[in-house]
Amino acid sequence: LNQTREYIDGEEFQLALASAHKADQSADNAINLQFYYLLKANETEAAKGKAQASLDKAQARLDNASGVTSSSAAVIMDNARSKMADATLKFSQGDYANATIAANVVTSLVSQAGEDEANYRMMLARSKISSAGEPKSPEAKALLANASRLYNQSEDDLIASRYDDAIGHANSAVQLADNASSAEQKWRDENPLNAVTPGFGAIVAVLALAAIFIIRERKG
Repeated sequence: LNQTREYIDGEEFQLALASAHKADQSADNAINLQFYYLLKANETEAAKGKAQASLDKAQARLDNASGVTSSSAAVIMDNARSKMADATLKFSQGDYANATIAANVVTSLVSQAGEDEANYRMMLARSKISSAGEPKSPEAKALLANASRLYNQSEDDLIASRYDDAIGHANSAVQLADNASSAEQKWRDENPLNAVTPGFGAIVAVLALAAIFIIRERKG
């Protein structure tokens, strides 16, 4: 613009017009560059916010993950923690896109570990319920029925991807199956004749009658 004024003062109007046109173009370029800069800054800020949200979600999933006992779930959780460290490093370096990807991988791995752990706990529950057999005492029967009900609930939880709930219900099923076995053993100890297997009880009864008959004969 200063150059344009000089041309006008010198009555060099053609040069003044060309200089004014260049000034107009420069102003447009500056506006466009400023718009592009602000657009990129907004995109970067949005990417940073998205990455931070993904990191927070992944860290929360790690913090809230139930203690794993299966070997496969433990390996997956170790991998998840390693990926979390990688995601945090990328975020600190300003690589928000890859930080988001890495954090999402962490969330997925924690979910996978939960599924593996749920399957393992359910396997333990199935084993406990099966080993309890068919109890005869009313208390043991009720406990085992509740154990089976909770195991079925854990199956529903697993299908719905509610892995923490599946683990909790499977653990409760294990405890109830153990309680059922203890209750059955106590009942058998207190009711030895009622606890014998079918057929054998009849034999015991016959022998008892025979013993009474022999005693009476001897007394006679």
